[in-house]
Amino acid sequence: MQNLRYVGKNLFVEKLSIKNILKKNKTPFYIYSENQITFNFLKFANTFKKTNPLICFAAKSNSNSNILRILGRLGAGADVVSGGELLKALKAGIKPNKIVFSGVGKTEEELKIAINKRILLINCKSESEAKLINNLAKKLNYAGNLLIINSDQFLYFQKTIFENGLKLMEESDGVLFSYEVNSNDLYGALEIKDGLFKGVIANNKIERNTKMKTYTGMSLWNLEKMDQNEGRSYFFDSVANAEKKVVKVVDINDFEYWDFGTLKRYYNSMFEILSTNKSAFKEFLVHNKALDDKKIGLNCYNSKSGINLSGDFINNCFKSIYMASSEILPQEDEKSIIRFDLVEHIDSV
Repeated sequence: MQNLRYVGKNLFVEKLSIKNILKKNKTPFYIYSENQITFNFLKFANTFKKTNPLICFAAKSNSNSNILRILGRLGAGADVVSGGELLKALKAGIKPNKIVFSGVGKTEEELKIAINKRILLINCKSESEAKLINNLAKKLNYAGNLLIINSDQFLYFQKTIFENGLKLMEESDGVLFSYEVNSNDLYGALEIKDGLFKGVIANNKIERNTKMKTYTGMSLWNLEKMDQNEGRSYFFDSVANAEKKVVKVVDINDFEYWDFGTLKRYYNSMFEILSTNKSAFKEFLVHNKALDDKKIGLNCYNSKSGINLSGDFINNCFKSIYMASSEILPQEDEKSIIRFDLVEHIDSV
């Protein structure tokens, strides 16, 4: 234990002498080392860094508010077994979406607190408890804002844009996030008037090679104002119905993205990321091990899909390479795809 040690015959906690503490405090008392708690947590978290799990501290082992606060600042969640522990964890700054309510014999009042605070998870110990939770949730009219994210896109932008969307939710039923694209990308266009969404314009009705606003796939919606639908329904007919709802639009001007929607969009967005010298998004992807920094540094990147920006790689593997222009990309997933213009650009740097 790094922070508990002897210096001669004197025991120290961090830089404090136990003898000096004894002179000022009556026994018995507890001493906690913030440095040791931090060291232990980070060492434990590092062991599982590949899976990046939510680590929840068992509050029943020690519900000291200062310890909960230290762990909360480090990113830990809390595993609680009572309403008191739940409120303590919240007061210590641990976010509701990082709190798990376990244990047996939960009271109705405790479950009401958990539901109202929107905690991450309630571990049910019996069928009767599950039914009680369901009934309470209905009575409490569970509501809030719903975030919808398009699963085939990864958007990277300043959080102030999202905060602006949340503010607009105070005076609208929903908020669409838009961005500018070229009509040749074949997206539908958003019809916008005075910041309000008025409908979708089909791409075939838009002039070629012109700038337009389209839906990013991300939006916010007030659950209390959403209509129930049975069976299949289309997003712009039910959720984002401009005739029935007040829907505002937030434009994202400065952002980066990784698009998985189609093969062409995937490669175009991937090449854009890799060929940009200064990119906060690229740094984020490297930090989270989605991209290998060493390969990027060599102007070369291999993925399982065969993306590679190195001229040398072309010479070595020409048999499996399909050279493509900026506009034309093959549909053959088993072959590596390289764009002429990007290779020329990188080789000249």
